[in-house]
Amino acid sequence: MDDNSFSRLDFDGAIDAFVDDRKARNYAPDTIKINKDHLGRFIKFLKRVGIPDIHSVEYQHIIDFYKTLEEHRTKAGKPYAQNTKDKYLMDVRSFFNYLKKKQLILLNPVDALPPIRSRSSIPLNALTLDEAHAILAQPKLHVLTEFRDLCIMHILLSTGIRPKSLCSLTIYSLDFQDGFLRVNQAKFNQDYVVPLGTVATEVCREYLQRVRIELTKKNPAEKALFLTKTGKPLHQRSLYGIVIKYVKRAKISRAICPYSFRRFVGVEMIRSGKCSILHIQQMLNHQSLRHVHLYTKMMPIDLKKAHEKLHRESKEPKKDLDFKGFEGNKPIFFKKKKGDK
Repeated sequence: MDDNSFSRLDFDGAIDAFVDDRKARNYAPDTIKINKDHLGRFIKFLKRVGIPDIHSVEYQHIIDFYKTLEEHRTKAGKPYAQNTKDKYLMDVRSFFNYLKKKQLILLNPVDALPPIRSRSSIPLNALTLDEAHAILAQPKLHVLTEFRDLCIMHILLSTGIRPKSLCSLTIYSLDFQDGFLRVNQAKFNQDYVVPLGTVATEVCREYLQRVRIELTKKNPAEKALFLTKTGKPLHQRSLYGIVIKYVKRAKISRAICPYSFRRFVGVEMIRSGKCSILHIQQMLNHQSLRHVHLYTKMMPIDLKKAHEKLHRESKEPKKDLDFKGFEGNKPIFFKKKKGDK
């Protein structure tokens, strides 16, 4: 490839190629939109300072772009959060790394860019156990679509799958015999299998036998698991509306979304003390253990209680026992005799 062939790629063509690659790798539409918006702002900056094409971008231009982010103020007069600025730089880095990998540019201007470490914040909207029970109590089981909604929420609470994955489930995704749910084409085009709880399995069985069969009357050939009143596959946007409806009915005032169910699963698995970090990573289909670590940050009160319990049990003797002494570092107790105070 000669220099003339490189020069044919303009800004828009470069972004289109990057976006098409992300779509092919099954990135979420909302993620792709954010990537495109960030790169669009970067390109506007380059054009404003007189950069003619993608091959003329240098390291200093990226630094100058970052300075504009630091100077930016929102309508409320506040600066961008550090995470926001870092996300812009990470998208620019991914963009140029892709172009270099595909040999669409000769030199990569982000090679000199220092490592950018994502500052993981603590997700605050995980469901609590009481909230989960309250929400599950809201659907009216005699209404077809509300029984469907109950089935949806049971699957979310049992498996913690992503909203997009739930909407892509088909009637072949359920394995009633072994109690598993198969998730195809999940994030990063991965297929995986997760266990489905006993209650969720029975609710799904009832949904298929009595409810879905009614919803398919207008569209009998449809294979999607969850359908609308007209027999069409349920869209991800509708899923958010479904969750919000029952959250309001349960009179829960804080923000809850489908991802709150996913975070509930992660927190409860850690709280049980019976699951390893690797089990949680596999269950929730996380690429990195760093994401699993966030669930431990969401339960500092539980950790504090466990810590206090550990120290209390190590210091306080059990009832009806008297302290005898030490055997090495181990305290020895003996049972009180009757009549002893």
